Amino acid sequence: MFEAQMLSQQYPVSTTCAVLGLPRSSYYHRAKGRDQQQLREAIEILADQHPTYGSRRIVQQLRRQPYGLRVGRHRARRMLRELGLRSQPRQRRGSDSRHGHQRYANLVKGLPVL
Repeated sequence: MFEAQMLSQQYPVSTTCAVLGLPRSSYYHRAKGRDQQQLREAIEILADQHPTYGSRRIVQQLRRQPYGLRVGRHRARRMLRELGLRSQPRQRRGSDSRHGHQRYANLVKGLPVL
């Protein structure tokens, strides 16, 4: 790309790009630099506040105010992985069958069902 800019000072842009085998639009295109640091900080804050959130929920929070960031799920997932952040599963509720208490016999086992 740098070569095209140097040659375009002496030759027309269309000719320069044709010789280099590039589309003319690539001469005018300026890549947008993404601010990774702002995204990293926002993800770290959200992961601390909500340790059970995965990439989908993190993305939803990033898109809301006060962050207002445009970020996709896969990018957020990659950032979470790079930062070493994993969602912590919620505690399951219900009975614990591995308890150490006495178990009682089933008194209705073998009774006919009416």
